Amino acid sequence: MLMRRWWRRRARRSGGIAVAFVLAVAALCVTTGAARCQIAPPDQADHEWHFDAAIYGWMPAMRGSLEARGTRASFNESFLDTVRKSDTLLGLMGHFEAHHDDLGGIADFLYTKIKFKSAAVGPLTVTPTSEMAIVDFTGAWRLTHFWLDNIGDRSMSIEALAGGRFYSIGNRLDFGGAGGATPPSIDEGKSWVDPVIGLRINTALSPSWILTVRGDVGGFGLGSDFAWQTAAVLGYRIRLLNQNAVLAVGYRALSWNFSHGQGPAEFGSTTTMHGPLIGLDFQF
Repeated sequence: MLMRRWWRRRARRSGGIAVAFVLAVAALCVTTGAARCQIAPPDQADHEWHFDAAIYGWMPAMRGSLEARGTRASFNESFLDTVRKSDTLLGLMGHFEAHHDDLGGIADFLYTKIKFKSAAVGPLTVTPTSEMAIVDFTGAWRLTHFWLDNIGDRSMSIEALAGGRFYSIGNRLDFGGAGGATPPSIDEGKSWVDPVIGLRINTALSPSWILTVRGDVGGFGLGSDFAWQTAAVLGYRIRLLNQNAVLAVGYRALSWNFSHGQGPAEFGSTTTMHGPLIGLDFQF
């Protein structure tokens, strides 16, 4: 119980820092840059649909704990640990966006299955495995768009995000050691949806370079007790297969704290994933 309270306090602080950072960047542009940033005039909007389809590889370190039928196991894995023990291409992500004028929709998918290091639980050792599928689905509303120069090469837009994040988490605990009869493995899974709100800032640094920063929070006890995410991605525009595309590198962190049931029926998943990502985004 004390460990769970510590995780909740830590998650709230980390999530607050992530969203405060995004809000600070937005406020900085509005308050200090308003004198030299020009709001993009409405008649320059092209009123066309725009689509992005991307595939990303995410390489996170992971820490936290998982619980199945009241038995808890903790883990703290580096990126190299998770690469060696993943049963999938680690952190494979698909990403899709559709935008029309100031409104848009964003979908993001992650699937991975990871076996963690064995740990002692009383006289036994336990090897935890977590299989997870996570899907983000958010609407985006562009609040404002600024030109950062007089020739239209540099600009910034700020979007409000609202939607949900679906989790399907399976926890497995395999026991060993202590001699004699070894308890059978425990295998349990749960699915839930978190409401999510956040901000995203898209900055065209030049005709070739773009920077995207996103932060969101969610859960609020309706799914997870608390969840947060932050990401920063730097992209370079190219032409590939006669199509506009962006080569992207960045860093993403995602955290949630979920529990269901009590005592021997309790299921729990408390996880923080963070690490670099690399991807290719096609734009239509």
